Amino acid sequence: GGSIIERFRLAGQQVHARISDPGFRDGLEYFLIRSIAGWALGFGILFLVAKLPAVQRRTVATQRSRGGKLVREILTRALFGILPLAVAAAILLIWPVASGMSARGRLIFLLLASPLWWGMFARQIFHHFLMLAAPARGWRLVGYAQKRMGVWISWLVGLAVFSAVLRDPNLRSTIGLATADIVSLLFDLLYNLAALMFVLRHKATIRALLIRGRLAKGIGVGQVEAALVGLARRWHLIAIAFLAFNVIARLLGTRSQSFILQVSFSLALVIVGTMLAAWLRKRARIAEEHMQQRRITTRGAVAARVIGLVAVIGQVVLAVLVVVITFRLWGFDLLAWLQREPGRTIVSSLSGIGFALITAWLAWIFIDSWIAGALVPTDHQGRPRPMSNRVKTLLPLLRNFVFVTLSVLTVIVVLANLGLNVAPLLAGAGVVGLAIGFGSQQLVQDVITGLFILLEDTISIGDVIDTGDRAGTVEALTIRTVRIRDGEGALHSIPFSSIKAVKNRSRDFGVYTVTVMIDHHADTQKAIDTMREVGNSLLKDPAYAPLILLPLDVWGVDEVNPDGIVLKGGIRTRPLQQWAVGRELNRRLLARFDEVGIDLAHRQYQPGLQAVPAA
Repeated sequence: GGSIIERFRLAGQQVHARISDPGFRDGLEYFLIRSIAGWALGFGILFLVAKLPAVQRRTVATQRSRGGKLVREILTRALFGILPLAVAAAILLIWPVASGMSARGRLIFLLLASPLWWGMFARQIFHHFLMLAAPARGWRLVGYAQKRMGVWISWLVGLAVFSAVLRDPNLRSTIGLATADIVSLLFDLLYNLAALMFVLRHKATIRALLIRGRLAKGIGVGQVEAALVGLARRWHLIAIAFLAFNVIARLLGTRSQSFILQVSFSLALVIVGTMLAAWLRKRARIAEEHMQQRRITTRGAVAARVIGLVAVIGQVVLAVLVVVITFRLWGFDLLAWLQREPGRTIVSSLSGIGFALITAWLAWIFIDSWIAGALVPTDHQGRPRPMSNRVKTLLPLLRNFVFVTLSVLTVIVVLANLGLNVAPLLAGAGVVGLAIGFGSQQLVQDVITGLFILLEDTISIGDVIDTGDRAGTVEALTIRTVRIRDGEGALHSIPFSSIKAVKNRSRDFGVYTVTVMIDHHADTQKAIDTMREVGNSLLKDPAYAPLILLPLDVWGVDEVNPDGIVLKGGIRTRPLQQWAVGRELNRRLLARFDEVGIDLAHRQYQPGLQAVPAA
């Protein structure tokens, strides 16, 4: 408190001394007449140019603009918005030279004009920057923010710039060091009061600009979005804490002279960086949804997921830039520190970890998207494409294997970059693996046998197999077991090591063996010809012709026994279709034999029954 009172006393003495000096009064009068004329001319022309219909028309964005068109429109209209400021800046630079001011007078003239100029410049930038949020936040909210908050932004930036201007040595020596300190203190307190009023008045508007819709409700948000929601809901508390700390430090005389600018730019950087990160994620989500609406292709799936990765990398880069610039504002050169030890070690470790994560992520994106695309039953034109059961079986296993491998390698690389010695860890993992292998020989045998069965394409999902004691349809395959659904609906899980032989009925073709026993007195050649005739008629039937690969091949007389003469043949069909074809063939053979008069054999006796003696 005493230091401030002392400076007030010194400031009063300095002001009295300068006012009492005739030379100073004359110089001040000369300077003010020319300066006020120059300021009036510069800013008067600024307002006139800004009111021109062509300029006003080109600084209002249309609500139909979206995406890249909106960005181009914003840049164009921002140039027209800054045009009056550029004209005013040119006049302000020329005027002190044309009016014959001294070099020191020209500098002070420009310093005193800069708060108003920078305030208006900040308002233009704020006005056009908000348009980027219009598609996501709504044009009505953005228009309200531009109208209500633009004037506040202009005054706050002007006050902050004026506080910084008062630190110029030429101006301080002109009005007195103590006087400059007191004026700077008063403007600092005025800035804090205005900033506090701004925070309390517009906290809801800024929160709505940062988050809206599902983000405001906290529904289905990720980590980055959750951080954005937390910042939006508490930003006014952070701002009030900064302002309170500024006032306390200013009154105690412990803060730096650029505290206001440091706090202002720090808060602005955080808010702008957060809004840009949200906008980037929004654009990435829109691009992903646009690609997902199209027909799924491997290239499209990879592109959509790469867009998400690029968005995450962009958000990380934005966060790093905000941190680096903020540290620089507070007088700490983070980049220079990172170039020395231990910063260099930290950068090296983080770079290695980031490179490993990005590489693993990219590899997983390409492999997973390729496998997902390969498993799609239709091509990019919607036409069905053939897909073997082997592909359906091996690709999911390959995806799981790649995921586990990439995860393990990434963890090892991350631990190595953190400075941990991974050699003992790998050796320990090897020992543990050997111990598990010796203790689980049956499991290892299951895995190895299953691996060879899958690689040799012995079994695939959908095949009908017989392992000797179990038969059915293969429903699932793992690296250790095969799951079979039998005819009664029961599901059998069989370890691969217990399978000694496999009868697979689903490969290449099936054969149905026809066995017919005719009477001893029947015409054998006629029966054989009839069988061939029935086989050819079945081959001509549109319902069964697609199921038959080769016509019925009658092999001839296979056996002669007391019951009759056995004729055999075989018909080759598509896999698993031999029973349907065989049933129809038997039905037609029975009907045709009755038509041509060929009698089937009758057993003379039944095993296990005693003959009844004649009466």
